[in-house]
Amino acid sequence: MKTIDQLIKAEITEKFPQELALGYLRYEALRRLKPREYAELCQKNLKGEWFDDLVDEELLKWKNNQ
Repeated sequence: MKTIDQLIKAEITEKFPQELALGYLRYEALRRLKPREYAELCQKNLKGEWFDDLVDEELLKWKNNQ
């Protein structure tokens, strides 16, 4: 079983910096959502909307309102 440090090192060597930054930003946008907002995103996804696009919309809302 790999450790968190091993997983991080593997991701750093396998991904471009832009991919890593986008993943981090998407995670931060999701982490800031209230449970109800996250549930609404999941419901939209279950109805066929692409989850990454939904998260990117939330990311832009969050970053543009700082």
